[in-house]
Amino acid sequence: MNHLDDRIRRGTHADRRRRIGGWLLMVVAFGVLAVAVASGRGLALAAGLILAAAAAHLLGAAGDRPRG
Repeated sequence: MNHLDDRIRRGTHADRRRRIGGWLLMVVAFGVLAVAVASGRGLALAAGLILAAAAAHLLGAAGDRPRG
């Protein structure tokens, strides 16, 4: 296996940073959602849902991009 194949299998450094950022954002989003549900704040609930969608985009986008 050559160096390029190994890099493709492991993913790039940017992909790993994106996944880590996505998971951290997802944790924050769930925290905001929990606080919003407990306090009954609609605006905080909307913000939590938007954060969760942004995190899902970050987590899903890493595997969708073509390598090259």
